[in-house]
Amino acid sequence: MKHYKHKEKDLPDEKANDILLFMDITKLWTNTTGNTGTVSELREYTVGGVTYEVDGKHVILRPTPQEKAVATALSKKYGKTVEFVPQIMFPQGIQTPDYLIDGEVVRVYARK
Repeated sequence: MKHYKHKEKDLPDEKANDILLFMDITKLWTNTTGNTGTVSELREYTVGGVTYEVDGKHVILRPTPQEKAVATALSKKYGKTVEFVPQIMFPQGIQTPDYLIDGEVVRVYARK
């Protein structure tokens, strides 16, 4: 399921709530006709107009074995193009996604 937040516009401002809506994307993901997926690692990533290149210290690219397994499964089973996004360690506070899947930002949260 893909989700997004939507501000309820029909309610007065003091009663406006964020409502989480869901859209079923199962058919989009399972229709793999003619798609061959790939897994790759981005060597640079742009945030706020600044491009950060992997240097092994300030910008790193170290996907976990679990992240690699998920990327491989998505690529093989669903024909997705999965790109690992580097982590920006310095300057601190810059958020990056775990993956780009078919160009869309994806963050993965592991259960503990």
